[in-house]
Amino acid sequence: MDKWIDGDPTNNDFFKLIYEYDWRETQLRSGGDTAGLMDDRGLDYLQAMGYQAIYIAGTNFVNMPWQADGYSAIDFTLMEPHFGDLAIWNEFMDKVHARGMYVIFDLTVGTMGDMIGFKG
Repeated sequence: MDKWIDGDPTNNDFFKLIYEYDWRETQLRSGGDTAGLMDDRGLDYLQAMGYQAIYIAGTNFVNMPWQADGYSAIDFTLMEPHFGDLAIWNEFMDKVHARGMYVIFDLTVGTMGDMIGFKG
């Protein structure tokens, strides 16, 4: 989702950290979010391609801020702010379901974030 459409640029650099967001880099966040995913142009495109379901790879829970892949969750009690809040997810689900489509969420508990650091 991060490489799709940037529907809300205000959440791109949410934590204000270096290496958090750069649309030119393949390993940093590119700005794609739930608002961009539910953009009618994007949903029209996916539906016209014949897709009946949207699979959200990775996790929509808080990831390490410098990881864009969705496979580095550090807190399963908080939504990933780079993708949007719960209200935007609810709106997205309503729009997808109104088209007769489905959403499948991945839950990557086996690839949690590595917050271990080494001194020296």
